[in-house]
Amino acid sequence: TVIVLIIIIIGFVFVLKTIYYRYSLGNQLPQNVIIEGRLVGQVVLETINGSKITFPVKGKTNVLWFMATWCPSCIYMGVTLSKIYSEFKGKIIVVAVDMWSEKNLKKLGLYGKPGYPKPEKNSDLARFLETFNNSDWIGVIDDYGLMSSFNVKYIDTVIIIDGSGKVIFDGKQQLTADTLYKLIEKTVSVG
Repeated sequence: TVIVLIIIIIGFVFVLKTIYYRYSLGNQLPQNVIIEGRLVGQVVLETINGSKITFPVKGKTNVLWFMATWCPSCIYMGVTLSKIYSEFKGKIIVVAVDMWSEKNLKKLGLYGKPGYPKPEKNSDLARFLETFNNSDWIGVIDDYGLMSSFNVKYIDTVIIIDGSGKVIFDGKQQLTADTLYKLIEKTVSVG
């Protein structure tokens, strides 16, 4: 029972840190013009395995998932995306964008602060993504300003871009697994 209590306390601390991070981050990023209905210009990203991709991928539904490997809700979202990806494989691209980079932490004033996880590296993200058994997911450490470009303020934000490069969902609202599925299903069927 002591071990269970310790695990519950540790989980509670991570939840509190996530909540604090969500609220403290909200006023620190600039507003941006990438919103639902707008077209996204293409950008070349370097993945965690060293290859380069042009994003968004034309002709496919692009799921841009802003996350951190230590985030408890990101594990649930990873499982949810994995189930959705299995159904629509070949029609969607999942890009996991690890927000917890050294560059972002410095920008937010969180780098080296006691109680916060250390910046994540390519190997951290690779290990995290392996747990979902989708080897063709694309992992990116956000040193490219993607958070700013999409005005992402919270860990575990999902943005959906259709095959023509138009933002279908800008991540400003919380998503249930069912709503996420329906948005992707609708976007895939249109594209």
